[in-house]
Amino acid sequence: IGTFYPLNWLTIPFSAPDAIRISIICHVILAAIGTYCFFYRAVSPTIIPALIASFVFALSGYLSAHIEQINQLQGMAWLPWLMLCLHYLVVDRHYGRYLILLSIIWALQILSGHTQTVFISGIALGLYLLFYPTESQVSIKPYLKRLFLLSIAVVIAICLASPQLLPTLELTGMSNRGAGFDANQATAFSLPPNYLARALLPSYDGQLFTEYIAYIGIVGLGLAAIAIISPRYSGQKRIVWIIFAGIGLIFALGRYTPIYLTIADSSGFNLFRVPARWLALYTFGMAML
Repeated sequence: IGTFYPLNWLTIPFSAPDAIRISIICHVILAAIGTYCFFYRAVSPTIIPALIASFVFALSGYLSAHIEQINQLQGMAWLPWLMLCLHYLVVDRHYGRYLILLSIIWALQILSGHTQTVFISGIALGLYLLFYPTESQVSIKPYLKRLFLLSIAVVIAICLASPQLLPTLELTGMSNRGAGFDANQATAFSLPPNYLARALLPSYDGQLFTEYIAYIGIVGLGLAAIAIISPRYSGQKRIVWIIFAGIGLIFALGRYTPIYLTIADSSGFNLFRVPARWLALYTFGMAML
């Protein structure tokens, strides 16, 4: 896993434990810087809120809980950078270098070695394309253009990451995922509703299963709640992040919601278990709020 991931090459001189420690620190910093840059450019050009958003995401319970699954942490650290490049590409219309940059970063995420994180990131980019406000709300042309640009980036990223993707596809075809999981298998490790409070709030009576952790801090929760309910923050931009957080939370509940059960055996979704990992979308959406 991660043999072709360039950031892993930097840790070759170190012992395995030290290499993992270095990688954890580097990717937490990478996630923080990416979140700061995205918030400052796409949400609000204000330093203190951007810093808070970067701390909330990079030091969140979700990312912290996945340091034991290093490739998930590595992959998720690139999500804010993907969002930033996509924003420059489709909103600010810098088509040249940001199309290439989006492709390279997406290839890096693929090469980090956790395909479910790549799939979740792809859904996140799709949601941003769909729900970010356009100049003309009655025309479908802006959305088609955005989708076309994203499709080009996907093709380039696949080509760049093909040394890893081709063996991955071969392995998948010979594994129990080859024909896709059924709904029961695909919803294994869904977040139980009775764990919801412990997942989103501090847990004082012992460690919760790490896949179920989505705590962003009491201060982070409070600030996000203000953004959601305050009339001062009306507008479509806020709606985007409410949708992110809402879909992430609903999908994380997996088999306990009819919505996810309906799509669990559909293409893409049926390749992965652990719906609780959709808490990544919840965490990013709440950080933006």
